Amino acid sequence: MIPIYREKEIYTMFYDSKQNKLYRYAHREKSSFLYILLFIIIINSSGLLNQIYQPYKGFLLNIILLIISNFVCYFVAKYLYSRYYIQTTGKGIFLDQESMKEYARKGEEQYYLELNLGGGICLFVVVIGFTLFCIFNQIQFLIIGSLGSIPLFMIFLNKPFRRLQVLRAFQNKEIEL
Repeated sequence: MIPIYREKEIYTMFYDSKQNKLYRYAHREKSSFLYILLFIIIINSSGLLNQIYQPYKGFLLNIILLIISNFVCYFVAKYLYSRYYIQTTGKGIFLDQESMKEYARKGEEQYYLELNLGGGICLFVVVIGFTLFCIFNQIQFLIIGSLGSIPLFMIFLNKPFRRLQVLRAFQNKEIEL
């Protein structure tokens, strides 16, 4: 399923290319407190992790930790992405071509905002965090880079290239529902 349009934090409209249907999934309510608490725990525990890491630091261990952190971040991103939508609320919706064209236009604006701003900032954090980790051998930088990679993986889980193709096809009225 390809995300087409998001209405604030209320719902997201998806296109199922196999069944040629639109679905609307409600968003779960987020607990900002939980995310802040988790962030504080991770940052505070990074000092302990760094003490464990320091006697063994080295190039090979850094590469292994980068690979492991990316695997972990991918699965965290996949879990968060799947939990963001209330799967049982998926409702098939029907729109006329003009309405769909307008949703696709707005969806493309959202797409570029997500990709350019969100992806750009996260990529910057990942590059800086992982580079500083390799230079200074401090676990805190690995954690910062990893926290930036989770949203990047979530962007890739949205199938960005296929998403843009579908959005443009709706705008050009190449897809009929």
